[in-house]
Amino acid sequence: MLLLKIYWHLMAIVQRCCYKILYGSRVHFGRGVTWRKGFSLVIDGGHVRIGNGVFFNNNCSLTSQGEIEIGDDCILGENVKLYDHNHRFGGKTLIKNQGFSKGGAKNRPQLLAGQ
Repeated sequence: MLLLKIYWHLMAIVQRCCYKILYGSRVHFGRGVTWRKGFSLVIDGGHVRIGNGVFFNNNCSLTSQGEIEIGDDCILGENVKLYDHNHRFGGKTLIKNQGFSKGGAKNRPQLLAGQ
């Protein structure tokens, strides 16, 4: 079990470096941010700020077209998905043709998500 934990921490370090190269100043990782398998980060014109000591369990994802901010010392459970946008819907037009509405997503420090 200890070897698996070390493996996922090392993989998170490598992935953080890749995300910094890919997204540059649009993403900020605080100290001690780590995750397990299946973590996904997509920034499509937005910004993501992740505070210190944040932990993402298996299969978490963040998708930003606006702004996502996660405070210090948050723990996100398995399969938590955070979006800062949503499909517009209304009337008789197909949802896929109505575009997106953008907002922000902020989590307080020490939040426990996915219980």
